[in-house]
Amino acid sequence: MEDRGGITPVAEVGVGAPRRQRGPVLVLSALVAGLVLAALSQLVVAAALPTMAGDLGGLRHLSWVVTAYMLTATAGAPLWFRLRGRHASKTLLVAAITVFLAGSLLAGLSETMGQLVGSRAIQGLGGGGMIVLAQAAAEEVVPARHRGRCQRVLGVVFGVASVAGVLLGGFPAEHGGWRWLFYLNLPVGVAVLAVVAAAPRRGERVAASRTGIDYLGALLLFAAATTLVLLESLDGFGAAPMIAGLLAVTAALLTAWVITERRAAEPILPLHLFAVPAFALCSAIGFAAGFALFGSIVFIPMFLQVVHDTGAGASGLFLWPAVAGLLAGSAVSGRLVERTGRSRTFPVAGAGLTAVALYLLSKMGPETSLPVMGLFFLLIGLGLGMVTQVLVTTVQNAVGYCDLGTATAGTAFFRNLGGACGAAVFGSIFTDRLGADVARVLHTADLPPAVSAVARGDPTALDRLPPDVRTELVAAYSDAITAAFVWAVPIVVLAFVLALLLKKTPLHDTARVPDYGEGLGCVPTQRTCDAEAERMLSVLVHDTPCTSDVYADLAARAGVDLPPDALPALCRVARASRVPAAAEHPAHVEHLVAAGLVQRVPGVFLELTEAGRCTAERLVNARAETLRGHVDHWSPQTHPALDALLHRLARDSLGIDPS
Repeated sequence: MEDRGGITPVAEVGVGAPRRQRGPVLVLSALVAGLVLAALSQLVVAAALPTMAGDLGGLRHLSWVVTAYMLTATAGAPLWFRLRGRHASKTLLVAAITVFLAGSLLAGLSETMGQLVGSRAIQGLGGGGMIVLAQAAAEEVVPARHRGRCQRVLGVVFGVASVAGVLLGGFPAEHGGWRWLFYLNLPVGVAVLAVVAAAPRRGERVAASRTGIDYLGALLLFAAATTLVLLESLDGFGAAPMIAGLLAVTAALLTAWVITERRAAEPILPLHLFAVPAFALCSAIGFAAGFALFGSIVFIPMFLQVVHDTGAGASGLFLWPAVAGLLAGSAVSGRLVERTGRSRTFPVAGAGLTAVALYLLSKMGPETSLPVMGLFFLLIGLGLGMVTQVLVTTVQNAVGYCDLGTATAGTAFFRNLGGACGAAVFGSIFTDRLGADVARVLHTADLPPAVSAVARGDPTALDRLPPDVRTELVAAYSDAITAAFVWAVPIVVLAFVLALLLKKTPLHDTARVPDYGEGLGCVPTQRTCDAEAERMLSVLVHDTPCTSDVYADLAARAGVDLPPDALPALCRVARASRVPAAAEHPAHVEHLVAAGLVQRVPGVFLELTEAGRCTAERLVNARAETLRGHVDHWSPQTHPALDALLHRLARDSLGIDPS
């Protein structure tokens, strides 16, 4: 087995040693816990943002509490992934967990909004590494025959945890204070760190990568994304000089990044992908979807808390229709695409539905009932769910084998960049509109300066104001938040137009396997092309088991003159070399013995003969040939790793490979 400098897998612990098997199972459980922890932390602060603003001030920069995590996690994920080519995954995972815990501790101790945003950036850097490395390390722990299905399960766990934080984050903030959103990470994170650090390692380091890591490209891309988000957060004529300066800096950084990527041996985001129409269109549509999704998630809880006077916990819980719609839209569209092979319909319908939902959200006010708002939330969740999942499928269907992993992560990168820009734009529109309206109300009310200052920066302090003033300020908050939804409508309408430009291209079998992790997760996961292919093919193999008809077809292809029902017995003997004769049907045993494929060993065992071994290999080759039909578009004859994967999956599906 290849030494990747990781953690000892379950298969290497030894059969019949339950006590020794507990170690890898414990490690796998810890890795899943770490993955969930990092995924939850992405949006767990959403419902607590008004409370944070009231405690720390800095209402104008509120959206950056979410944006900072997203930017550093998204930019750091590909670097952590590339570092696996030079360092042991265990060492990197320990480092990522440590950075995440440090960021969580600093966030909990923050006394200003600036400190909180900086701490969230540190937390995001570690969280992005945990997401990438925990999934990679989990795949190392799981035996090869179950690895593809493990990736599928981890993808679902990651996707659900990414959006579940929106529902859960308000309760700790309401009952124990918002700082507990970060302090609660510490005991779980320390436990995960202890288990991972104590796990046995199979090697100190993998062989160094032949080419250098594109540090400069990653730094330039992160800097350009950051300046773009900063640019989106500015507004008004007074900021015109800074806007012009940021435009120039962003343009210069993007130019430098393009030059760097043209020269890089292994670019973070290869430029040739933008020449693929599906990738370019899906990246733009994903940007718009992220814009709407994250902008909504940040400001809907504030609307519920300030305008409808719900608590922080309840405001998160009231978002369940949006989360349910997102999950349902993603799952249903993924399954329908898998069955029908039609993908273009869903981005078109999803973008259209999202635009309608945003318009309805812009019409909300203090008089809008919670059930009606719940319907609006459900619609926007359904629309975005149909868009985000199918975009990944469309891109995976359009690119070549060697670009599978990079293109998938690249699509998610632009969705996250759109989310960061959306949160910034929503925040800019909100604070600009709110500032003018609050100033007008407070000037008319003639309140003491100290009371006016609190009313300007603390959305949780409105209950302490006179009733007439409070009513006017609640209306001001309502108008400011819903104004942001109005500006998001044309962005999503543009996505609708772009979705119409997607070609109706038949989907390959591999592209019909939904990737729920990328479709729902906020931070893009990172996989090699081999890992992506393994995920897709293992699901296809699992969904098409070897039935009697399949064995009959394999026998014909391999030129094996045996009853189809006797072939599984041959495969079981081939797997173990020797099996109890009583475990097999007597008629099947007679056929195999008569053909000289197995022989009776004195006693009660059946043993494989040389002819039996050759016949089993012919069946494996025939099975691999049938699987090759799923990936003809990838030209497996030119990719030795893909051809080896086909043979391994063929052995797994026949029950021959014991690993």
